[in-house]
Amino acid sequence: MSEFYLKSSAGSLIWLMWFILCVGTVNLCLCTPGSNKTSCLEVERQALLKFKEGLVYYPWRNLSSWHGEDCCRWEGIGCDNQTGHVVKLDLNGFSADLNLRGTVGSSLLDVKHLYYLDLRSNLFEGPIPPFIGSLSELRHLDLSNNLFSGAIPQQLGNLSCLQFLSIGDYQATAKSLKWLSGLSSLQHLDLSGVNLYESSDWFQMISTLPTTLSDLWLDSCQLGSLPSSLHHHEISLWFIDLQNNSINGSIDSKICKIDGLSVLDLSNNNLSGELPQCLENLTGFQVVNLANNNLHGRIPSMILHTELQVLQLKNNNFSGEFPSSLKHCKKLAMIDISQNNFQGNIPSWIWETLPNLRVLQLRSNNFSGIIPQQICDLSSLQILDLANNQLVGSIPKCIGNFGGMVSRPNGSAIIDYNNDIVQSCKFSLLLDRNGVELNFTNTLALANNMDLSTNSLDGGIPESIVNLVGLQSLNLSGNNLTGSIPAKIGDMQSMLSLDLSRNNIFGPIPQSLSELKSLGDLNLSFNNLSGRIPTGSQLQTFTNASYIGNYDLCGPPISKECSGDGTSQSSAPIGQDDEDEKNGECNKIKASTTVDEDLEHEREINDKHVIAM
Repeated sequence: MSEFYLKSSAGSLIWLMWFILCVGTVNLCLCTPGSNKTSCLEVERQALLKFKEGLVYYPWRNLSSWHGEDCCRWEGIGCDNQTGHVVKLDLNGFSADLNLRGTVGSSLLDVKHLYYLDLRSNLFEGPIPPFIGSLSELRHLDLSNNLFSGAIPQQLGNLSCLQFLSIGDYQATAKSLKWLSGLSSLQHLDLSGVNLYESSDWFQMISTLPTTLSDLWLDSCQLGSLPSSLHHHEISLWFIDLQNNSINGSIDSKICKIDGLSVLDLSNNNLSGELPQCLENLTGFQVVNLANNNLHGRIPSMILHTELQVLQLKNNNFSGEFPSSLKHCKKLAMIDISQNNFQGNIPSWIWETLPNLRVLQLRSNNFSGIIPQQICDLSSLQILDLANNQLVGSIPKCIGNFGGMVSRPNGSAIIDYNNDIVQSCKFSLLLDRNGVELNFTNTLALANNMDLSTNSLDGGIPESIVNLVGLQSLNLSGNNLTGSIPAKIGDMQSMLSLDLSRNNIFGPIPQSLSELKSLGDLNLSFNNLSGRIPTGSQLQTFTNASYIGNYDLCGPPISKECSGDGTSQSSAPIGQDDEDEKNGECNKIKASTTVDEDLEHEREINDKHVIAM
């Protein structure tokens, strides 16, 4: 059913109505505040007011516009400009400030021409009202992200015109999906979070749906296994999301018979075995997410997957070298093959043939060799994670050229999506920030991260790194880096987490480091830093653990005093060298028993650290 918006003159509207009558369609338009062509019917206005009486809302979402004679002007209401019938009710609580709760009243039955009902992301409780199955004109129904509980009413199977259905709710259940067989027009089905553990007929019912069904969302439905009947059906689906279902077994080659498959998400299951070779023949893949399973073997050739944008294979047991066929996937924006058993050098062609790459996660593999100089050609790179490998050599001096890290994150999409469905993919990344793993999903576009920790890199920290003013997290810990901390590190004003621990960095801590007002995590421990810790509102907020293992550091927040400082807890040290005082170096004489014990404790921890290394 077509939806038009009244923006033209009266003459244009007449011609538009004549055309629609000629082709035999119905004109359903949403009334705009400036339109006075029609007003809603009184019976429907009263029905909406009665519906409002059953709602509990907060002062900032009190539906204050719901008054007056013309309900077509009310918030969330859309009307047919020809008949005045209410055809759309959109009260989604997309913001926490806009949540509604209460009762979904049956007075909506008097809104007989309603074809769009969106109540998602509110706080409605109790069972899903069975009367919704009597709203026979519905094309779009979204009740997801509420607090509905109990069984999904079978009456929903009466909605033969329904094209979009989303009931994703983690308290709803369904012992059978036989009611699905009545949804002869369905295109989008999302039952994510609905408990289907006892619904043994789920695939049989889905396979009977019309060929119009294009995308299937069954995330976290406790499926447990894929039915054997899956291998005997040839279905056409564009989007499949079966993540978080504890699915066992292997990925059967019959999956390749799913015509038109572009998005496949089987992540967070218990799948095992190797990937079927036939996957290399599916030319339309845009997103493949098989993360967090027990899959092994080599990756089939992706040479034909020229549309591939996202490849997530993290936390499996895949092996071999970096898949060379990926050089043909020029639209790739995200590669995450972390936590596997890949080995060999990181190929230089990554930087030469994948210009759109914004996320590269290779952590916790067995990659060796150097970081190629060509890495600097990735002008869009936003997240680089090469941690916990066997990389050697120095950090490329041009590393400050990453355009994606030079500017602050603006929330733009990581992926260049072609449609709204792919934009809703639930891919995520685990980013390590000072030992704490953070899971980025929908907020991934807000993250700028570089992690080169736990390798065998040497040389100094390139001065150009301070150009990455949009970088939020930098982890270079656990290497063999030398030299000093770049003097202009304070230019990196977006920095939230900085870890340079367990290296051989020497010299003073730059004063500019105290200018990082957003810095929440700092670890400079176990280096050879010296001198006074810069004063300021930030660096003194961290504990001794951020600086431990640097014997020649002094000043707050650690207990060791600097030369020339007074003392409030003990007498001033005696016999200090004038040169130490001139240079402002830390007093190496133990001024009190407390200071002596603190330093001895530091030495014990450092000795253990050296042995562990």
